[in-house]
Amino acid sequence: MACQGIIPEFGFGANSNAMLGEDNQNVQAQHVEEIGEIEVTNTGGPRASITHITQTVTPGNNGAGPSNPAPPQNISALLGLPEGETPSSWYAKQIATINAAYQSLSAQQAVLQAEPSLRNHEYYKPRQRIAHSEEAERDFSLAYRPAEAAEHSKFIPKIALAPLTKEKLPPTVGKFNGLTDPDDHVRVFTSVGVMGGWNMPMWCHLFIQTFTGAAHAWFDSLPPGKISSWVDFRTQFVNHFSQQRRYQRDTAEVTDIWRRENEGLEDFITRFNKECLEIGGVSEQLMRAHFKKAIRCDSLIRTITGKDGMPKEWDKLMEAAKIVAQTQESLAGNKNS
Repeated sequence: MACQGIIPEFGFGANSNAMLGEDNQNVQAQHVEEIGEIEVTNTGGPRASITHITQTVTPGNNGAGPSNPAPPQNISALLGLPEGETPSSWYAKQIATINAAYQSLSAQQAVLQAEPSLRNHEYYKPRQRIAHSEEAERDFSLAYRPAEAAEHSKFIPKIALAPLTKEKLPPTVGKFNGLTDPDDHVRVFTSVGVMGGWNMPMWCHLFIQTFTGAAHAWFDSLPPGKISSWVDFRTQFVNHFSQQRRYQRDTAEVTDIWRRENEGLEDFITRFNKECLEIGGVSEQLMRAHFKKAIRCDSLIRTITGKDGMPKEWDKLMEAAKIVAQTQESLAGNKNS
């Protein structure tokens, strides 16, 4: 029996003798047996079909029937599938992969449609906005804000009635009691607000949450409905507590820093650095020149100077001075013990 295989997509010829290597000129008869048809399809992809799988056998002696059949062809090998894979199992895996990819793309598309500005964001979490609503007085599942909260507000109605999002101030902001520098407080609050992406009414309402003591008493004394913006609020706040601002110290005050009697070397180095920072704007050249005299320890200065001179960078100079100070104090402690 002879079989013809037609698989044009995989490069096989239409002549069964060429495909199966049959070139015997003495074959007297060929019998074609159709095994079946297998189709492998994929949505939007190429279509491959095997219309006939045939086998070639030669007649037996005296035409008594077929004998010495050729080994059957391996369909998976013809399709180039991995070992042990069948066309049906391969098809099922491809469909599963396509379905998973489609579900993932559908979820991403839903997020982008909900908020177009999130094209470059990995996660999206909608914020719940709170505004005064009469319906919230009857429906307890809604966020509620009393009407009197807006009526007695220090802000204009546009800010007092603006929808708000649920936000929480980080502990780094801290409370303001009216006894510290207002500029420092505004600077910290501003950095948090910029990172939080708040709208302007949220800046105003959250800033109140940082008040305590004298600051809260000042805010309560303000007339209602007068604060028109965050800039207006910030200006009134800074102007009222301006007397708490740190005064600008003269850089020449660094020359008043001296090592006290019985003060340890390491303690003085720490205090010298701290007071220079509090003065502000002191040049390294001035600090280096005065430090050599203010520490009142010639042996320490000679050690950190060495043959190559003192370190040129201030941080390295302070690090070397602390190491020498710790060594000298340790040696002095061993002698006294």
